[in-house]
Amino acid sequence: MALLLVASLVIGDLALTQRDRATDALTVADAGRLASGSRLEPDPQLALLMAREAVNISDSAETRSALFAALERSPAITDRMYAPGGPSPAGDETQWIDGSADGSMLAIGDAGPSVTFFDTARREAIGSIDVGSGTERAAFSPDGNTLAVVTSAGDLVALDVATQTVRDRVPVSDTVDALVFDPDGTRLVTAEHGQDLREVLVPRDPVTLRSTGRSIRTPGHDRATFPEISRPLALFAMTFTPNGSGLVTTRQHGPTLLWKPDLTVARRYPVGGQGIAIGPDGRTAALIENDDGSITGSVWFLDLRTGDVRRGSAGHSGTFKTEYEAVGVAFVRGGRSVVTVGNDSRLLVWDVGSASVDTNLAETGDLPLRGPVLSPDGATAYTTDRNGDVVVWDISGRRRLDRPFTAGRGFPQWPWFAMSSDGRLIAVPSSPGAHFGKEGTVSVIDLGTLRTIRSIPYPHGSPEAVAFSPDGSTLAVTSVTNGRDRGDARLWDLTTGRPSATLHGIPGGQRLVAVRFSPDGQLLVGGGTARSGGTVIVWTPRSSEQPATRFRTHRTVEDVAFTPDGSQLVISTGWGDGGDYVLWDTRSKDMVGSVRADDAAVFTSAVSPDGHTVMSGGQTGAVRLWDLPTGTLLGSLNGLTGSAASVGFTPDGRTAVASDTSGNVLLWDVPSRSTIGDPLPGPTSDGVAAATLTPDGRRLVVVSDSGAGWVWNVDPADWLTRACAVAGRNFTQPEWERFLPDRAYQPTCGS
Repeated sequence: MALLLVASLVIGDLALTQRDRATDALTVADAGRLASGSRLEPDPQLALLMAREAVNISDSAETRSALFAALERSPAITDRMYAPGGPSPAGDETQWIDGSADGSMLAIGDAGPSVTFFDTARREAIGSIDVGSGTERAAFSPDGNTLAVVTSAGDLVALDVATQTVRDRVPVSDTVDALVFDPDGTRLVTAEHGQDLREVLVPRDPVTLRSTGRSIRTPGHDRATFPEISRPLALFAMTFTPNGSGLVTTRQHGPTLLWKPDLTVARRYPVGGQGIAIGPDGRTAALIENDDGSITGSVWFLDLRTGDVRRGSAGHSGTFKTEYEAVGVAFVRGGRSVVTVGNDSRLLVWDVGSASVDTNLAETGDLPLRGPVLSPDGATAYTTDRNGDVVVWDISGRRRLDRPFTAGRGFPQWPWFAMSSDGRLIAVPSSPGAHFGKEGTVSVIDLGTLRTIRSIPYPHGSPEAVAFSPDGSTLAVTSVTNGRDRGDARLWDLTTGRPSATLHGIPGGQRLVAVRFSPDGQLLVGGGTARSGGTVIVWTPRSSEQPATRFRTHRTVEDVAFTPDGSQLVISTGWGDGGDYVLWDTRSKDMVGSVRADDAAVFTSAVSPDGHTVMSGGQTGAVRLWDLPTGTLLGSLNGLTGSAASVGFTPDGRTAVASDTSGNVLLWDVPSRSTIGDPLPGPTSDGVAAATLTPDGRRLVVVSDSGAGWVWNVDPADWLTRACAVAGRNFTQPEWERFLPDRAYQPTCGS
């Protein structure tokens, strides 16, 4: 009997174990299916939810990788707010968004009867009003107390914002193409057309919305209509100057007119547009120009004082009409930039001075955008779309997943830079194009503010390799000068910005392309080319009078790296004829090993924090892991498409990063050898990238040879929170049943 009992218990345990294993296998399968599906999902928002739920089901390298890949598609979107009822089935393409002057409130509407209000501080909907019919456009009064709404039923409706009720309703016999309050709130003007398509200006009471005077006919071509003009654009656009001294109107074929306060024409400009914004100085007008011939939506900049026009280059684009048009424009505070949104689903930031696109953000899939509304400080843009949501964009760069910054003027073909040991500063040399060998600078940049805090000039040469001392007080810089046969190396005091020492011992005809301090700061090593092979020079920076130690390598030296304890130096060598990493013992001053690590060259190397692994980056693009000290190959990290430019580890050694000469930057999970996310969008496809992780492993700094820089948030804990903020919702029940039919519904991002 006892034997039967024992046997039954054993069988029961085996059954439970098998059931648990089967459940675990199903869990991993569900998570893997969601993760892989998110990579193929064209809707960025849905891809985020899929990847985020995959992490909820099974937190693994695969699911974290999918989540980061989904976040990479929307780096500038920080939040998303939804109306309580969700998308309107009658939404078509008539969505609109407007914001109060103080930036505290937004309102959106569409072809459905609801107008929804949002609190920008709380990032949530705070109420909705049914106005009885679809809405076409709206405008807040300057004091934020009234929202004037144009309905598809032919009414002007005054909404009381505080009580969220309809205060007045005024029938309008003609179609209202535009409405605008003057800045002090004492006037409201509407632009309207009848069946004859003749546009008139109608002055109205800003509270009751009723007409207060005779209609003023506007000159110009009034025959342009749909489908020549695509929704949500209208026949006519207008806005007041910031000080209210004038009203500026425009239409597709022109003219653009400056009107006096009494609605008489003050000046006429032979240019037109389909939308308009006026800069803070009241002098520059930004006009939307959509060209069906080239399928391009652009911005023209009109100087209202001189009449000069500057045409923007490139801009919004698409394959055919209704898919390319720029539909909204707004000036950023300060007037140096404007933001446009379009039917091509893109938000563009334009530089007014050059009339060209400075930033191109395409992160909402195939949803045409409406807006933009800008926050008073110019840091945030709000848009809406047919999903009935408000998308929050960080255009300042401060809260983006990939905070962009200017790292310098660029360096031909190779972006050298170094990071201080505390992760607070980076140093970036610049010597662009024809300036190479003649002059350059080193910019010391605070990673907190992304501003240059010190600029070190090189008036007669080009700075190249840079390295911070362990205490961050000193910067070592090597340089090269055209017309001279000798490179140069100096130490700079970062407190004073003055050179503290010139390092001697560089032979004639040799150039140092790598420099590194030992972990204790006792040694400074430089490496580079010799007349034949490579050279390594070792200084003792605290005893600048002590002669340098110098030794040769069989192949050119491309990089140097110390082990964490400083006992060995890893030297990357080769150029086209085979690449080795060479080990040099810092105590015995002898070479103690050499490993063939690439068929062409080893351009860069790094040592893991535990000192047991060397990661090599080759000219062939191969990134390999090697046991230290045996030199045994442990594995490869695949994915680079150009020659490796930089490699590195996170502090725990579980994540690796590498960049290449094709502009790719990749992260890998070291234990599984799998990539994390997709190649980071940073440099252009033909640019060279270098990348370094901050000491805490939470941020990745990328610098391009063009001088552009990015700071990527690579902290997985932050990804979880950000994904839910950017998605702004949970799966709907039908979506859940589509992706996870065998699981009970649960909110991915909480209630």
